[in-house]
Amino acid sequence: MKSVLASFAILLAVGAITLVAPSLANAEAAVVVTDAGCGMLDGDGNFVASESSLSVTTNSANCNGTLTCKAKGVTNTAGTTVKFNFASTDLLCSTPAGLTEQWQEVVTKSGQASLVCHVNMC
Repeated sequence: MKSVLASFAILLAVGAITLVAPSLANAEAAVVVTDAGCGMLDGDGNFVASESSLSVTTNSANCNGTLTCKAKGVTNTAGTTVKFNFASTDLLCSTPAGLTEQWQEVVTKSGQASLVCHVNMC
C-alpha cells in the first residue's frame, strides 16, 4: 500500500511540475519583432525611416525592452560623426515596451545611422 501511495505522490509531483513549467517558461519569454520599421534622425536632425529594426522585450525579472534601428545613406552635412540622445534633443524613444529617455543614435559622416533605445519596465 505504501508503494502505491508513494507512486501516486510521485505522479502528482511530476504532474504539478508539468503544469507549472509552461507558465514559468512563458514568464521568462521574450517577444522579438524584426523589421517593423522605426523613425530616426539623420545627421542634420531631420526625421528618416530606418531600413531595419529589431525589438526585444523580455518579461523576466529584468523587464527590459530594447529597440535597435539602422539606416544607410542618410544625410549628414556636418562632415563628422553626429550623436543624438535625450539630453541633446529632449525627444523620447518609443519602443513596444514603452517610452524611454535612455537612447542614443550615432550617424557617421558617411551616412550610416544606428539607434538603440533601452527601457526598463520594472
